Amino acid sequence: MSPLSYTLAVFVFTTVCNADRPTVEISTGTLIGTVEEFSSEFVDGTRTVHVYRGIPYAEPPVGDLRFAPPKPKTPWQGEYDASDFRTACIQPDIPMVPIDKIQNEDCLHLNVYVPQPQSDNAPVMFWIHGGGFVIGSGTRMYESTILSSLNDVIVVTINYRLGALGFLSTGDDVASGNYGLLDQVEALRWVQQNIAVFGGDPNTVTIFGESAGSVSVHYHVLSPLSKGLFKRAIMQSGTATMNWFFQSDTSKTNKIAHGQGKLVGCEKDNSKELIECLRTVPAEKFRDSTGIIENPTTIADIMVPFPPNMDGKFVNDDPIDATREKASNGEELMIGTVADEGMEFLFLLEYSVNETMYQTMYPTFVPDKNQAVLDVIKLIYVDWDHADEQDANYLSALSQMVGDMMFVCLADVVARAHHETGHSTYMYHMTHVPVQSIRPIKFDTVQHADDVGYVFGYPLLTENQLVLGGDGTTLIKWIPNEVDVNVSLQIMKYWTNFAKTGNPNRSSASDEDNNDDWPLFTVPGLAYKQLSLSMENSNALKARECAFWNQFEPKLQQSVDTCDNSEEYKFSKEVNAP
Repeated sequence: MSPLSYTLAVFVFTTVCNADRPTVEISTGTLIGTVEEFSSEFVDGTRTVHVYRGIPYAEPPVGDLRFAPPKPKTPWQGEYDASDFRTACIQPDIPMVPIDKIQNEDCLHLNVYVPQPQSDNAPVMFWIHGGGFVIGSGTRMYESTILSSLNDVIVVTINYRLGALGFLSTGDDVASGNYGLLDQVEALRWVQQNIAVFGGDPNTVTIFGESAGSVSVHYHVLSPLSKGLFKRAIMQSGTATMNWFFQSDTSKTNKIAHGQGKLVGCEKDNSKELIECLRTVPAEKFRDSTGIIENPTTIADIMVPFPPNMDGKFVNDDPIDATREKASNGEELMIGTVADEGMEFLFLLEYSVNETMYQTMYPTFVPDKNQAVLDVIKLIYVDWDHADEQDANYLSALSQMVGDMMFVCLADVVARAHHETGHSTYMYHMTHVPVQSIRPIKFDTVQHADDVGYVFGYPLLTENQLVLGGDGTTLIKWIPNEVDVNVSLQIMKYWTNFAKTGNPNRSSASDEDNNDDWPLFTVPGLAYKQLSLSMENSNALKARECAFWNQFEPKLQQSVDTCDNSEEYKFSKEVNAP
């Protein structure tokens, strides 16, 4: 789940250097921010934003606060310089994935972007970054000046703990896990307590995120601890019902925690001694646990070793059960995906997958499925018009299968459940292929996380630089083009309209209710918006494929397993008969 990240060319955003820096008084002390000016050939005038960066919302999670819920920040004396981003949380260095390299365990900070002139009761958009709960940050990765300034919304971006430091659990009360999600709750509480002094409305907070950030948003929609902390939610390519991002087996989490202990020299006999030892280990030693945790645990196929888990506090129920039971905080929901989600996991294959590779690979994405299920998957996704050709390419078949199973069809389940709560639901599917790719390999498809840049308005930049974060190493320059700009402007308008009114078609309550532009998702209507240059409407997204994954596949798996068990029982009786 890569958090595709950008840092902006210095001559696009101008920091106004004078003695009149903005000042606000929050619950913990005085903040001194900066004034940023944004201009572009694609919009009229110069826009101004007051930005407050690196605000601590909790005490540093070190010492006894490591592997513990966040503690609210205590007041400080004097003025706090909020002109610069602070450090990202500890995370691994993953090849070809841009991350912020300036890291520290003391990382629980947030950033606030306030459009000028400042208004009272402005809507607030609270961004939760993605990265598989392993990488990412709310610092340089998601500069929000454009989104805020062009659309008159306050934007808040945050850091939260990642990897072992954010999600390690011993499966008991000693270390219950989910600290990264509890960090998000604490940041939301900070917003409720402080956003009014920035001109924001604490009663009009929209949480939005992509990938693991979207998974987080869904958890907040379901969790009792998040009740009353936001009004609306936008989920971009991720749900809490993804198998990779939930663990209910406490014995497994305990075993992985002890495996982490072995990696860093804390091989102990019980949870209490383990956590006491782990709290003394330098934070940097937790950086690379994800890729090597299988060795000391002897547990094979650990895709995400430290996911959210059933802690009995933030997560009380299996997210699948909670979704089906229509548990829901907040009101309106926007949810969506992009056209080629699965390519995120296949980009190293470059352009081709032959039949032999396909036959080997596709069962690995659906482990523990019986042969009947595997055969139906192949029937649905293989392009049978060309399957017998010697140079047939199975890459699309593989990508679409992964994307539907992990993203599109799980979003369908969540959208249907939310519709049944009686609250407005909007669905989208991004089909616009970026004119320019920021990826090392271009596939001419729209892939996982490609929507993020459009939401934050990056195509409007005169020059856009993709960097490794912090050290300023430029990898690629993005030359703006009118097509991407127009798509981005419309997407930003939809997102911020939704934050303002709960309806992507209306920027204020006085606007005409034009649901013909983006219709509600209903059952049986199943309407959704195609995010493309033409912004067309359609319905029944991947209906056949989602009927298979959400209805028929579980029944087929169960029925065949039942038959197999019956045959084994019959065989056992015959063998053991006197």
